[in-house]
Amino acid sequence: MPFYQKQGQLPNKRHIQFRDKDNNLYWEELVSREGFSYIYSNLYHLNPPTKVEMIGKQEPIEIEELNDNHRHRHIFTRKLNLKGDIISSRSPLFFNEDVIISKGFAQEQMALPL
Repeated sequence: MPFYQKQGQLPNKRHIQFRDKDNNLYWEELVSREGFSYIYSNLYHLNPPTKVEMIGKQEPIEIEELNDNHRHRHIFTRKLNLKGDIISSRSPLFFNEDVIISKGFAQEQMALPL
């Protein structure tokens, strides 16, 4: 049985026109791993979600596993000396089978592939 959580103003039904008090249309975005057949969230935006113009080739992410005891650590991210754009400057800090948590410091614009 599906479950729903409501936060903020939402329409009475899903996937219909939803307008603010000035009759401006909210933009609906569906966020899910499996589409409509799995758990998903409807997000409503004041402005259209960012349009994807191009998806380039994904470069492999190199991760070095630390075979050490788990303990508290202070990660000095300022000392990582990260350079590049929003993608190339990323440095993985923590990971498991589901997620990689990285730190990045973008100092350059992303170059568009030809």
